[in-house]
Amino acid sequence: MKPVLPSEVVSFGKAAAAAIGAAGGIELARRAVVDPSVRTTDIAPVLQSLGIDDIDAAADLETLLAACELTRVCGSFAVPYPVGQRLAASAAECDESFLAVVDRVLAVEHGDLPGGWLVVEPAGATWLPIASGDDRRYVSIPYVHHVDRGERRAPATGGQVALGLVLQSWELLGAAQSAHAWAASHVVERHQFGRRLADFQLVQGRVADSEVAVRGLRQLAQFTSWRWSTSPEHALVDAWALRTQAIETVRVVLAHSHVLHGAVGFCDEHDLSILDMKTQAAVRLPADLERSTEILGLLIRDHGFSSPFSDPTCPPVEERRRTRKVAP
Repeated sequence: MKPVLPSEVVSFGKAAAAAIGAAGGIELARRAVVDPSVRTTDIAPVLQSLGIDDIDAAADLETLLAACELTRVCGSFAVPYPVGQRLAASAAECDESFLAVVDRVLAVEHGDLPGGWLVVEPAGATWLPIASGDDRRYVSIPYVHHVDRGERRAPATGGQVALGLVLQSWELLGAAQSAHAWAASHVVERHQFGRRLADFQLVQGRVADSEVAVRGLRQLAQFTSWRWSTSPEHALVDAWALRTQAIETVRVVLAHSHVLHGAVGFCDEHDLSILDMKTQAAVRLPADLERSTEILGLLIRDHGFSSPFSDPTCPPVEERRRTRKVAP
């Protein structure tokens, strides 16, 4: 894996950031809370101008990284649109416009958008969602719609499930990067007790922790994307591992950023509050940290987990299954 993105992907990311910023940036998220139609009237056209409909994430590594970079940029602006789900559907070559992964909670973010949805479960079961009639609404998690299982479709492959998780993790990476950047800028500009906040050792420690966490998540996201491009069917374990790391990272970075901003970071007038609200669905759906860790553990048990620190003396998974003792 190359530790840096191709220059074409970097240029595409900059163009995407410029286009979304010109359209309103994070202000789009504020407007969409009041008027959800902003998603189709203002946001969708910008994404189409960036070529979202022409990106086939399964084509090759560079195109996959372009899809990941677009998802990351949208995450950094808290764009209220299912970008990752749109790109995952394109790679799956399905008739529906969006593909969402669900687990125990049958809920889909932006499930009301037109174009059709395809829903897949971690084990591969695939179906078309239908409105559940559940009118629960979450003030802190907008756009989430509960669904019921509808018409069954051919089971999804592990690669399709993995891609949905990978793209969602890139969205969380973008959110973490923005939260960290805002905090780092705030502590330099803000003065307290006659000194910059950045001059206090405790503040420096929090900023450093966030920097390490964000950089680590970016490297893991790039590595997992590379693994998916080389062998999609064997990347499911890596995808769940990336998701657990993405959830942990965005939690830590948002917490540090809120602490460093103080009370103002919890006001809806501040961009950090809007960003935090937007990430809540991605952190909880399709599975929260505890459930994601549980799924990851089960996958490692059944399929193993390749890493730089794998035990070469450990027997293959098939042999462990044959010799595993079952408690009476």
